[in-house]
Amino acid sequence: MGQGFWTDPPGYFDKIVWKSYVRDHKHLFENDDINETLRENKELDLNTPVQMDLNLQELLIWAIGVVSKYLQEL
Repeated sequence: MGQGFWTDPPGYFDKIVWKSYVRDHKHLFENDDINETLRENKELDLNTPVQMDLNLQELLIWAIGVVSKYLQEL
């Protein structure tokens, strides 16, 4: 059996990928509209500012700190 390539089923991007992106990211945009500009005050539901300028390692350390602080407050 040879190596194959993934071929998206018809409608995969529009019905699944894009729909999920809009649902999961709309809170980052003005008026919850992904066609608008990014909000100036990018905050999570935990009132924690989103760190947009970190590399992956720094982001992971930051996220662990946020979760740890949240769990300590429970």
